[in-house]
Amino acid sequence: MASASKTAKARGGAERPLLKGSDLKKTERTITVFVHLVRESPEEWSSPLVMDIDETHGCTAMALNKSNIKRLVSLIGDDYEEWAGYDMTFEKVRVNNPQTRQMADGLVVDSVKKSKRKPKPVSGDDVPF
Repeated sequence: MASASKTAKARGGAERPLLKGSDLKKTERTITVFVHLVRESPEEWSSPLVMDIDETHGCTAMALNKSNIKRLVSLIGDDYEEWAGYDMTFEKVRVNNPQTRQMADGLVVDSVKKSKRKPKPVSGDDVPF
Protein backbone atom coordinates (compact mmCIF):
# COMPACT_ATOMS: atom_id res chain seq x y z
CA MET A 1 0.00 0.00 0.00
CA ALA A 2 1.27 3.46 -0.93
CA SER A 3 0.58 5.63 2.12
CA ALA A 4 -0.26 9.26 1.40
CA SER A 5 0.00 10.18 5.09
CA LYS A 6 3.52 8.78 5.46
CA THR A 7 4.69 10.43 2.24
CA ALA A 8 3.29 13.80 3.31
CA LYS A 9 4.86 13.56 6.75
CA ALA A 10 8.24 12.60 5.30
CA ARG A 11 8.52 15.88 3.55
CA GLY A 12 8.65 17.17 -1.97
CA GLY A 13 10.75 21.10 -11.24
CA ALA A 14 8.81 19.01 -13.36
CA GLU A 15 9.36 18.95 -17.10
CA ARG A 16 5.59 18.99 -17.56
CA PRO A 17 3.66 22.13 -16.62
CA LEU A 18 1.99 21.85 -13.23
CA LEU A 19 -1.54 23.18 -12.80
CA LYS A 20 -1.71 26.07 -10.30
CA GLY A 21 -4.44 28.37 -9.08
CA SER A 22 -2.98 31.20 -11.15
CA ASP A 23 -3.68 29.18 -14.33
CA LEU A 24 -7.43 29.61 -13.87
CA LYS A 25 -9.21 32.55 -15.46
CA LYS A 26 -10.33 35.33 -13.11
CA THR A 27 -13.94 34.18 -13.50
CA GLU A 28 -13.16 30.51 -12.75
CA ARG A 29 -13.75 29.62 -9.10
CA THR A 30 -13.46 25.82 -9.43
CA ILE A 31 -11.84 23.30 -11.72
CA THR A 32 -12.43 19.58 -12.07
CA VAL A 33 -9.58 17.31 -13.18
CA PHE A 34 -9.52 13.61 -14.02
CA VAL A 35 -6.67 11.75 -12.31
CA HIS A 36 -4.68 9.13 -14.23
CA LEU A 37 -1.89 8.49 -11.73
CA VAL A 38 -0.64 9.72 -8.36
CA ARG A 39 3.00 9.23 -7.41
CA GLU A 40 5.70 10.56 -5.12
CA SER A 41 7.30 13.77 -6.31
CA PRO A 42 11.06 14.25 -6.69
CA GLU A 43 12.94 14.49 -3.38
CA GLU A 44 13.80 18.18 -3.89
CA TRP A 45 10.15 19.24 -4.11
CA SER A 46 8.26 20.51 -1.10
CA SER A 47 5.03 18.92 -2.38
CA PRO A 48 5.02 15.22 -1.43
CA LEU A 49 2.82 13.92 -4.29
CA VAL A 50 2.12 14.76 -7.91
CA MET A 51 -0.90 13.73 -10.01
CA ASP A 52 -1.00 13.10 -13.75
CA ILE A 53 -4.25 14.62 -15.01
CA ASP A 54 -6.08 15.19 -18.28
CA GLU A 55 -4.63 18.25 -19.97
CA THR A 56 -6.28 21.40 -18.72
CA HIS A 57 -5.06 24.96 -19.17
CA GLY A 58 -2.03 23.47 -20.95
CA CYS A 59 -1.04 21.45 -17.85
CA THR A 60 -0.85 17.68 -17.49
CA ALA A 61 0.17 17.35 -13.84
CA MET A 62 -0.62 18.88 -10.47
CA ALA A 63 1.44 18.94 -7.27
CA LEU A 64 -0.41 18.13 -4.05
CA ASN A 65 0.49 19.94 -0.84
CA LYS A 66 0.04 18.42 2.61
CA SER A 67 -3.33 20.12 3.19
CA ASN A 68 -4.82 18.72 -0.02
CA ILE A 69 -3.35 15.29 0.77
CA LYS A 70 -5.02 15.28 4.21
CA ARG A 71 -8.36 16.16 2.61
CA LEU A 72 -8.01 13.44 -0.06
CA VAL A 73 -7.07 10.88 2.60
CA SER A 74 -10.29 11.75 4.47
CA LEU A 75 -12.39 11.52 1.30
CA ILE A 76 -10.86 8.51 -0.50
CA GLY A 77 -8.37 6.76 1.78
CA ASP A 78 -4.65 6.68 2.52
CA ASP A 79 -3.51 4.53 -0.46
CA TYR A 80 -2.76 7.20 -3.08
CA GLU A 81 -2.42 4.58 -5.82
CA GLU A 82 -6.20 4.18 -5.43
CA TRP A 83 -6.81 7.87 -6.23
CA ALA A 84 -6.49 7.28 -9.99
CA GLY A 85 -9.83 7.21 -11.77
CA TYR A 86 -11.39 10.02 -9.73
CA ASP A 87 -12.75 13.36 -10.88
CA MET A 88 -11.44 15.85 -8.34
CA THR A 89 -12.86 19.34 -8.00
CA PHE A 90 -10.60 22.07 -6.63
CA GLU A 91 -11.63 25.53 -5.49
CA LYS A 92 -9.45 28.55 -6.20
CA VAL A 93 -8.59 30.39 -2.97
CA ARG A 94 -6.14 33.07 -1.92
CA VAL A 95 -3.21 31.56 0.00
CA ASN A 96 0.13 32.65 1.38
CA ASN A 97 2.88 31.29 -0.90
CA PRO A 98 5.50 29.91 1.52
CA GLN A 99 8.34 30.44 -0.97
CA THR A 100 7.62 34.07 -1.93
CA ARG A 101 5.68 35.00 1.25
CA GLN A 102 3.16 36.73 -1.01
CA MET A 103 -0.55 36.12 -1.47
CA ALA A 104 -1.32 33.95 -4.50
CA ASP A 105 -4.13 31.89 -6.01
CA GLY A 106 -4.07 28.33 -4.74
CA LEU A 107 -6.21 25.24 -5.26
CA VAL A 108 -7.88 23.30 -2.45
CA VAL A 109 -9.82 20.05 -2.70
CA ASP A 110 -13.55 20.69 -2.75
CA SER A 111 -14.96 17.28 -3.70
CA VAL A 112 -14.14 13.95 -5.35
CA LYS A 113 -16.23 11.52 -7.37
CA LYS A 114 -15.31 8.11 -8.75
CA SER A 115 -15.37 8.48 -12.52
CA LYS A 116 -16.81 6.03 -15.02
CA ARG A 117 -13.71 6.68 -17.12
CA LYS A 118 -10.63 4.52 -16.76
CA PRO A 119 -7.16 6.02 -16.18
CA LYS A 120 -4.71 5.76 -19.06
CA PRO A 121 -2.05 3.11 -18.52
CA VAL A 122 1.24 4.77 -17.63
CA SER A 123 4.56 3.29 -18.63
CA GLY A 124 7.85 4.18 -16.98
CA ASP A 125 8.85 6.06 -20.15
CA ASP A 126 6.08 8.63 -19.62
CA VAL A 127 7.30 9.74 -16.19
CA PRO A 128 8.78 13.25 -16.64
CA PHE A 129 11.50 12.95 -14.01
